Amino acid sequence: MKRSLMPVLAVSVILTSCGFSAEKCVQADWHAIGRADGERGASEERLQKHIKSCAKHDVDIDQNLWRAGQVEGLKTYCTAQSAYRLGRDGRKLKTICPDAKMSELRAANEKGRRYHDISLEIDHLMHERADLRAEMRNAIKKADVKVNTAWLRLKISQIDLLIWDLERQRQQYDQL
Repeated sequence: MKRSLMPVLAVSVILTSCGFSAEKCVQADWHAIGRADGERGASEERLQKHIKSCAKHDVDIDQNLWRAGQVEGLKTYCTAQSAYRLGRDGRKLKTICPDAKMSELRAANEKGRRYHDISLEIDHLMHERADLRAEMRNAIKKADVKVNTAWLRLKISQIDLLIWDLERQRQQYDQL
């Protein structure tokens, strides 16, 4: 994250996480908040929440400043790289970007989501493999003849092959 965005995001997180106080509504940098909201793909709904929160304190916010900031923020959000990153985090792209870019952005988001989904499958298999290895170690340690260690070894080998195959598949989605 760029250093210059940190104060903007910090202000936005503080203001949005617990509602606005009257003082924060008055002192807020609505352009910076709009930009931070735009960078997260926030729509007009987000502005309406800000308005409602400050209206409780009889404070009108500068909607034009927020909108100008939001437009700037959307320039960051509405990029293929951002859409891909969202997908890798397991999140869908919001439909706030210009229609002309949505096809490209959806494809980037889907590629990132595929990477995410494969990673989840790999994680699941790794946990399953670890459980089987622990079961096998315990059986060997206790000399438990009721546990079929050959079957456990076979199952572990099958999981190893699945993980290898999924890691190979995931490489296709590793970058935008």
